[in-house]
Amino acid sequence: MAHEGLFSGSTENVMRWVTGAGIVLTWNEVQNNSNNVTNDPDVLNSHTILRDGSGYRLYRDTVSTFTPDDTTNRVASNTTLQNGTLTWTDNTVDNCQTYYYKLKAMDTCDVGSTTPASATGQAVTNIQPSVPTGVTGARTGTGTVTVTWTPVTTKVDGTNTTITTYKVYRTKQPYGTLVGSLTQGVFSLLGTSTTNSYVDNLLGADISDLNNRTQGLYYQITAADACGNESARSGGVDVACNIGTITTSPSDGASASGMVPITLSISGSATYTSARVQIPSQSGVGTVYDQTSYSYPFSFPSFNASAAGPGTYTIHWTITLSNGCAVDLYTRLDVPANLACQITPTNPNLSPTSGKSTNLNKNMSWDIMNNSGLNLDIKSIVVSWTANIGAHKLLTIQYPTGSTVTSFGTGSASPATGNYGTFPLSLPATANGSCGTCKVNMQLAYDTQIVDPNTGNGELVTMTYTFQDQYANSGSCTFVVHPDLSITGP
Repeated sequence: MAHEGLFSGSTENVMRWVTGAGIVLTWNEVQNNSNNVTNDPDVLNSHTILRDGSGYRLYRDTVSTFTPDDTTNRVASNTTLQNGTLTWTDNTVDNCQTYYYKLKAMDTCDVGSTTPASATGQAVTNIQPSVPTGVTGARTGTGTVTVTWTPVTTKVDGTNTTITTYKVYRTKQPYGTLVGSLTQGVFSLLGTSTTNSYVDNLLGADISDLNNRTQGLYYQITAADACGNESARSGGVDVACNIGTITTSPSDGASASGMVPITLSISGSATYTSARVQIPSQSGVGTVYDQTSYSYPFSFPSFNASAAGPGTYTIHWTITLSNGCAVDLYTRLDVPANLACQITPTNPNLSPTSGKSTNLNKNMSWDIMNNSGLNLDIKSIVVSWTANIGAHKLLTIQYPTGSTVTSFGTGSASPATGNYGTFPLSLPATANGSCGTCKVNMQLAYDTQIVDPNTGNGELVTMTYTFQDQYANSGSCTFVVHPDLSITGP
């Protein structure tokens, strides 16, 4: 069988490249076989002439040692290039990428030349790629920011191109800086990517600046081809821990004692995944409070300031957003040596309300509630009153109603102090007003009426409780009951 001789003798292939277009390949027509056919007298270039040539097949790869394969690296056409075709332009190339081509001559029996001819080509351009669009940035972890963009596929003239490198530029600016106000000169090259995304692994200072909302990170992207043509900069995108207004209770610098409610609210449209509140101990070793809430609005148990003891505490609040931001906030809480008031009075009442006029309104009662969350012991009660409508003596202090804990016999003039022999009085944590009977009722019984039922004039009754919680922390409460049964204080 005869074998086609490709580019034999002086019929070598010729390659050239064209700026901004494709690689143009040309070759001389194959006119003879690579061996001699017996009894065929027609010879050209020392070999029998080719009588049954059908055309050519062209193959391409980016390495010179490749093997032509009709499935993986054949180009030009799904069919053989016909006889007489001596040139072909490869428009599916990347600029400045070196390509290697191999060409086979084929006969009508689909037999190809045994040694394909080789050529090397490269297309070049000086036209810039288009500007990257769709740039977004998000905090995807405590220590990472991921920037993404739409892949660039064209040059500025609209023709196709392949981008080999994207360049990522970054700057760090004060929190709240408008991205449109930044000049190109403040950005520095951060890194490169071969895909349309880039992960910025943050340094400790970057994390701190983002979390404390003192600085924001700003990014720009360019696209570059293999020729080194770089696009113009994309529009900038900022990545910051954008969070609404944070309101904490206790607020910064507050003073509180007993069971201190811990609340955290945020005004804003972000999504918050968790929050944590930590309060280090006064010794600096360990914490006296460490709670995490995983849903918003956040709910935390109260801080037991009585158990922690007096002092100034630093409260560390951490809010984690769905984009990976972890915003830290620090506030101060002063816990005084003596407890603030933990007793709330409510529902004052006067009795009796019927009978002789002179016997009316001699008894004053009210409910007290424990808002500390701890069991309290009332250690003493001091009662004082005015004499706006005459002199009065306090006969008994009843706690709860019907149980006389202090009897003054014929009465005690203002002020009257509860007998320590009958104290302490228990005010349990369950007496917190959360149900109809979750409170303790107490009553003062006087010898004469303390509010005139006809005029409404009467005495101001002042109550002072001293108490101690189960951690031996002491405090006091003072409030005033007015003739119209309104209460002021504590």
